[in-house]
Order: sequence, then C-alpha cells, then structure tokens
Amino acid sequence: MDLTVVCRRPLIALVTFMAASLALAATAAAPARAQTVTPACSVGSAPADNCTAWYRSSVRLGWQWSPADTTVSSTSGCDVVTLSSDSAASGTPKTCEVTWSSGITVATTARIHIDTTPPTVTDATPARGSDQGGWYNHPVAFAFNGSDATSGLLGCSSVTYNGPDSATATASGTCTDVAGNVASRDVPLRYDATPPAVVDITPNRPPDHDGWYTAPVDFGFRGSDDSSGVDGCSTGSYRGPDGAGVSVTGTCRDRAGNAVSRSFGINYDATPPTLDAVAAIAGNRAAVLSWRSSLDAVSLAIVRTPVAVGGVGQSLAPGLASGFRDTGLRNGVEYRYDFSAGDAAGNGANASVTVVPSAHPRLHPRAGASVSSPPLLKWTRVTKATYYNVQLYRDDTAGAAATQQPPGGGKLLSRWPTKPQFQLRKSWRFERQRRRLAPGHYLWYVWAGYGPRSKQQYGGQIVNSSFTVTR
Repeated sequence: MDLTVVCRRPLIALVTFMAASLALAATAAAPARAQTVTPACSVGSAPADNCTAWYRSSVRLGWQWSPADTTVSSTSGCDVVTLSSDSAASGTPKTCEVTWSSGITVATTARIHIDTTPPTVTDATPARGSDQGGWYNHPVAFAFNGSDATSGLLGCSSVTYNGPDSATATASGTCTDVAGNVASRDVPLRYDATPPAVVDITPNRPPDHDGWYTAPVDFGFRGSDDSSGVDGCSTGSYRGPDGAGVSVTGTCRDRAGNAVSRSFGINYDATPPTLDAVAAIAGNRAAVLSWRSSLDAVSLAIVRTPVAVGGVGQSLAPGLASGFRDTGLRNGVEYRYDFSAGDAAGNGANASVTVVPSAHPRLHPRAGASVSSPPLLKWTRVTKATYYNVQLYRDDTAGAAATQQPPGGGKLLSRWPTKPQFQLRKSWRFERQRRRLAPGHYLWYVWAGYGPRSKQQYGGQIVNSSFTVTR
C-alpha cells in the first residue's frame, strides 16, 4: 500500500509539473497587445483628424482606445465634448485616461487649437510718398500690415492701385492668420493720373484787323480737370514770326502734378508790305505812274492832290497793277500822288511822288548828260509857284541818282530862283566855304515853293536828275 501510495505521489507531482510547463509555453507564444488612447476631432460632417490643426469653428472631440474590448475596466475624461472658445497658442488641453482589467492605465492629452477671430489689419505702407499735394498721379503699391492675438499672423497682401481717378479712391488689402481667418481693410487715397485739358486761349486784346494781330499780344490759357482740379495755366506773349495759323502753345497743370500742353493757331503779321520804286513821268496833261509792291499786298490806293494851295485830293483806282496812266491833268500844275498799300492784316506802306505835266517838258541838261562847262539848269515851270529851291550834290555813291531823296551829305549848293532855271558857275560860296564845279558826277534836285519864301511852303520834288562834268 505504502509503495503504492509512495509510488502514486511521485506520479501526481510529475503530471502537475508538465501541465504548468505547457501553460507557460502557450503564454510565451501569444504576447499581450499594447494599449493606446487616440483623440479624434471633427467639424461638421468633415472626416475626423488627429486634432493637431487650428480650427475656425466649434470642434467635436472624441476618443478611441485599443484594445476596445471588455477588458477595459474604467475611463476618465473620455466623454465626447464640443469646444467652441478661442484658445491660446499652446491650445486647450483635454486628457482621456483608460484602465484595462490587467491593471494597465494609459492617459493621452490632446491640445485643441481654436481661433474664430479674424486678424486685425493695422495699416498699409505705400511704396512711396504722394506725387503732389497729397495726390498720386501714377500707380503706387501698398504693403498691408496686421496682427493676430490667437493663432498668429500668417501674412498680409500687397496691392498696386492704378485707377480709376478719384478723390475718394481706396486700396483694398487683406491679412490672414494661421487658422485661415481673413480680414480686409480699405486705405483711402487720392488718385489722378489724367492730365487736365487746356480748353481755351484768352488774348489780352482782340485781333487788330480782320482776325489778324499786327503787334505783340499776350495770352492766358484756361483749363479743366475732373479729379484733382486745375492748379494753374501758363501765360505767354507772341511776337513773331509772321504767319497764318501760327502756333501759340500753353500749358495747364492739375493739383496732382499732371501737366499738358496745347497749341492754338492765330494769324500774326507785324510786317508791312513793301512799296518801292515809286515814280512818275510827266506827259502832256498826263502822268505815267509806276511802283513795285510785295506779294502780300492785297490793296493799293492812290490819291492825287494838286500841290498848290486849295488843291483837293482825288482817289484813283488802279488796283494792284504796277503801272497807271493818269490823264486829264493841267499842264504846269504840280501834282502829288500818295500811295498806300495794305496787306490782309491791315499793315500799310506809304510812298509819294510829285510830277508836273507839260506839253513840252523842259529839263536841261538831260539826265545823265556830260558837260564840259557849268550848265544852265532848266526845268518845267510850275503854275502858282513863286520860287524854286535848287540843290546840288556831289555824287560819290553808285546808284544814288536812282533814289528819290538827296544823299545824306555832300551838299554843295542851295539856291531859290524865281524862274524855272539856274545858271551854275565854276565856283561859288556855300556855308562859308568856297565850292567849285570840279570834274565828276553831280546830282541836282528842284522843289517848287508857294507863297512867301518865309513860310517855307514847298511842294514835292519836281526834279531828280544828274549830270557829269568832264575835264
């Protein structure tokens, strides 16, 4: 018995040891799973994420743990909650603690970042100052600045304003925070990139004649501007050159610094036409007139007047021809012809010539004759002339005889005969000096005098001739 008992006890112990070994081997082959606790955040119907983002609205916070079977014995702080308040940059902490029946406890903390408030756009910095008077007249860039007290500022925009023109223009910019909130701001500015218009020219006087100016004229200019307004326009004076439709340019500037010029056309002519080579050749009861006028002359008037006292002028109508024969005159009467030429601007040129018609004109010596002894100067008698003035000049200038007036100097003689003739001598006294008729070229002129000599009432030049004294 005893052996049996003895023998039975060692057998029971061996069976127990083998069962324990098999159980231990089974445990080593299948290790226990790791425990985890994970937060899950969602907004509306959007899929849940891991709660690391910034949110701009209320957030629903839930938890997931593994393993999620019945071995979990307790949880703390793991209820689903909705968070809606803005949080600091570090986030709002929420902790979920899970304990399993094996005695293992895992606690996980999630920091929820919520920012529902847009950033503040504090100001905008222009790339440059205004162009003039607080106005911009060409595109300007603005860099916007801002701040955000919760998620922080991500950045602000830069914009360039290039119109439209306005005294109340605005440049609009935005700032964005890290959470994605956006704020905008309008910055006022005054913008005018359009030059003013020069609308009118104002002369200080009307045209002198038929739309033409014949003397310097001052001008002011007038402008308009729809945005910043006209700051001022220029003034100026036109003094030439002559021309039809010549340009007068003025400038206007607005308050934004824009400027524009415009030209206006005016008619300007300050130069009279020319009227020269005026001459009259006496004939029998007639006179042949000739003249030369410039191309700009548009009118020519001739007035004939008897030189003797009581003569009345009479207008002739020769047009613009270069010659005219006047008939019906009285022989022996001195006539003065007054010429007046005019251009389109009203400028005038004047000249005059005298002539004594005669059936038998007397002039001795003939013009340009050569004499070897002092000549007897003769000319046509003038009716009502009481005396004549004879002047003699030495001609030292080529072509001087072709002029209507005596030379400026070199007078040798001046006498007042009462008859239409005068005898020159080989020598004589004039202006307290002895003069003599030496070989050379001479010019002589005669004027008719009327009434007492003391009154010095002379007509026109009735003789303009020359002769040459030979050796």
